[in-house]
Amino acid sequence: MDMYELMTSGTFGRFLQVVPIALLAGLIYAVCRAAALHRKRPPAWGREAVRLLFVCYLAGLAALVLAPQNLWSDILYFLRTGSFDYGSPPPFSGGINLVPTFVRLLTGELSGLGSWVTEMLVGNFLMFLPLGAFLPFATDRVTGRSIFAVAALVPLAVETVQLAVGRSFDVDDLILNFAGIVCGFFAAKAAAALVQKVRGNVSPSK
Repeated sequence: MDMYELMTSGTFGRFLQVVPIALLAGLIYAVCRAAALHRKRPPAWGREAVRLLFVCYLAGLAALVLAPQNLWSDILYFLRTGSFDYGSPPPFSGGINLVPTFVRLLTGELSGLGSWVTEMLVGNFLMFLPLGAFLPFATDRVTGRSIFAVAALVPLAVETVQLAVGRSFDVDDLILNFAGIVCGFFAAKAAAALVQKVRGNVSPSK
């Protein structure tokens, strides 16, 4: 399997498609940030590194969830063959699902979860987990209270944009994205508190 086949097959391939965009965004941010910090006091390099990774993640996430369906694979096809066969659906042509999967399971509408449904459900949770995990280190503006508003508004905005670009609006995505952001945030806060506690209990070496 060559690189083109790898990048155009399966869920992993879709993630690989947005890696160049994430790296390009990180490079642009690093150059701009370095220029902004020029002749200023030495920055906190740990926080700067986290912010750089956060920018890369946000760019990759946006390219993955906000672009029309099949856009990046169509671009790869054009780069490989020189012909462009745009296969993404027109705006507002996607479906709207307002019934969560767990309700369908309880009512018997679904007898079980197929591998594709399971993959999508788990993927929607995991994709937004880093967003919550990055926030405590990238900014001081998001607190334990405001994270719930962030976790609700960000997925809602994403789903609305997806509908506008021909993708579907799915309540499952809202629920799982919300859960991913909140879990990532509090897991990161707990990890940071644990590290701080361990450092505080370690006596200085003589």
